[in-house]
Amino acid sequence: MKTSDSLKTGAFVVFLLSAVGLSASPIDVSAPREVIPPNIVTSSNKPMIMLTASKDHLLFGPVYSDFEDLDNDGVIDTTFKPSFRYYGYFDSAKCYSYDNSSNQFNPSALAIQTVVSVAGVSSVKYSCAPSNSHWSGNFLNWATMTRLDTVRKMLYGGFRSTDTNGSTVLMGSRLVWDAHSFVKYYKEADIRDYTPFSQADLTKTTGANANVYAGLSICVTGSSEDPKLSQPVMRLVKGNVRFWSTVEIQLCRWAGAPDNYNQGTFGPKLARFYSDANKGNGGVKHEVSIPTRSADGATYSGIGPDLNVRVKVCDPNYLGDEKCQAFPPTSTTNFKPYGLLQEFGYPKNSGDAARVEFGLITGSYDRKNTAGALRKNIRDLEDEIRRETGVFCHSAGAGCAATLSDGRTTGAGAIKAFDSIVLFGRGAGNSYGGGSTPSASGETNLPAWGNPIGEMVVQALQYYAYNGTTPSPTNPTSSTNDSNVGMPVATWTDPLANSAARVKYGNGICRPLNILAFSSSALSFDGQAGVPFLTLPGATAGLDAFVNKIGDAEGITGTLRSIGSVSGKGLTSADDQNSCSAKTVGTLANVNGVCPEAPAMGGTYQVAGAALYGNTTKIRTVATPPSDLSKVENALKVKTMAASLSGGAPRIDVPVPGTNPRKYVYITPESVQSGGKVSAPLTFASISSGPTYGAFIVTWNDVLMGGDYDMDITGFLRYDLGRKCRVAFRVGY
Repeated sequence: MKTSDSLKTGAFVVFLLSAVGLSASPIDVSAPREVIPPNIVTSSNKPMIMLTASKDHLLFGPVYSDFEDLDNDGVIDTTFKPSFRYYGYFDSAKCYSYDNSSNQFNPSALAIQTVVSVAGVSSVKYSCAPSNSHWSGNFLNWATMTRLDTVRKMLYGGFRSTDTNGSTVLMGSRLVWDAHSFVKYYKEADIRDYTPFSQADLTKTTGANANVYAGLSICVTGSSEDPKLSQPVMRLVKGNVRFWSTVEIQLCRWAGAPDNYNQGTFGPKLARFYSDANKGNGGVKHEVSIPTRSADGATYSGIGPDLNVRVKVCDPNYLGDEKCQAFPPTSTTNFKPYGLLQEFGYPKNSGDAARVEFGLITGSYDRKNTAGALRKNIRDLEDEIRRETGVFCHSAGAGCAATLSDGRTTGAGAIKAFDSIVLFGRGAGNSYGGGSTPSASGETNLPAWGNPIGEMVVQALQYYAYNGTTPSPTNPTSSTNDSNVGMPVATWTDPLANSAARVKYGNGICRPLNILAFSSSALSFDGQAGVPFLTLPGATAGLDAFVNKIGDAEGITGTLRSIGSVSGKGLTSADDQNSCSAKTVGTLANVNGVCPEAPAMGGTYQVAGAALYGNTTKIRTVATPPSDLSKVENALKVKTMAASLSGGAPRIDVPVPGTNPRKYVYITPESVQSGGKVSAPLTFASISSGPTYGAFIVTWNDVLMGGDYDMDITGFLRYDLGRKCRVAFRVGY
């Protein structure tokens, strides 16, 4: 998946909601439009959607990878592209100043918009006036946003570090000092259009590029190693330290005060590979030494080189293109950012029906390998937002009533659950504990790992089937770790039960039932859904039978596919050595290991079988159904949709010239240790690219899971297209 596809997820989710009969408008949340979903016969029966979502550590990676082709022009985009509009907490159409006193970015001007045409295609470039020390919001989105930030932004407007009546500040994800930190690098001549820096400001008199403009490096990292308290920081460095986040133990630490980092360096080999025309062709050299704050930190007007990733949003003076809602609706001073949850799940007035009722299941920090935990029963968001101010009820000082008139407790729910996702288990010893292999990693080992989305989809089907007695709820028996980070756990209730508070939504068994799965990365630990699946009605054939129907229908059965294993779903020590290679698929149900991202992590295709079951089998048997139930199309069947943020996998898509439709050669770097065990890919960074070549550096951790999660192995890779379109490789370590 290309980054452009990943970042279309917001539009994709809107499309999915349209598929259940809803249309999204960024103009006015408080004026929902009633529409008739396509699979019911009366407008009174409103849809339910159960979200199933990852909490896997890969959510903390950069959403813009800089090794993918954003605009499908056949050239890999290795850095910021001014004509591409980047999605994130900052408004691309604004310019921002940094306030040292509040440690945040504030909107200060509208961006200069210039139409740019390339090959007959027009786009808009957003820049800032050189007379001001401003940052382009578009540039800051490219530089700072993680996958988790984009999920939070799309769903509810973003993580609020300040949430009061009249003021909202969003904060990026809580990174720590490991390889989840990432560096962005820009060295084009127009850098003053997007940052407060001129070329002269960034030119050093010492180092590998003495007296030569070598660009600006920005490392986005954390303020501490405490995953619950750390705040995201962007560290500004003069020149080229593109691989500052690929060193050992602690990443993006200053060599001098205040960090006094002395555990690694870049070295001359990296510097040479980066700049040599027949290797990296980077145009300038990479620095040899770790930067110091005093000599190498980039500052302007007393600001920098460490800036917090916090931004004031919905400022009444600069609303611009932001999605903001007034609270109360007549207010001209208090605006709050919103996302799809508020737009569809928050009633216009107290006592009204929302357009959708949402529930949420996410992965668990107490049981990482098996499904997840229910965070919110399917209801509207009245219990999560204070109606008078728009403040989230779990925010400090929100002032929400402890309970609503329908008995619901406030201050928990979906938004709090997403806000509580952290890099669980990172400790003061610069480690997640001992490293592990997938087969040896039990339920409580390395809680930040694991993405069993297929099992969560089966769990969501069980939830829809739950009648108050059966099937038995499957929340983890322990919630110690979840509670430690503030992750709510909800007691299951019958989602189809009719009550006085929910009569406005229609008859439960007549309403459209949906699952929307959000996945941060490739599936992992995802082969244990067969037993819980058998608790569902009409499931006696077993989950494998539904999975294999997909394999047959899609023409996968009996063909060669690049996968980890075809030997079954159970993770064994042999699976720790799985790598991506062509293997004959006997049955799709026996495939284990998703390529190219995670061949050894136990991902399966059970999610496809579960979706097929939900779409073709009634989730409940009703003893005395309503007389008109037979007229409701797809009644009691569950439609499953998915939105993936798996772009950023270590893979290069090389287009084959002259092919129509376009064909690709796929290059996937892997590191296999002695004994055959697979290493974890960390940084996959581009140096330069052109129509006929690309140059990259890739690093791996020495274990597949956990450990210190830092660079232990480095590889250099370059491909070139020859006259006959053959791909030639050069790889070094």
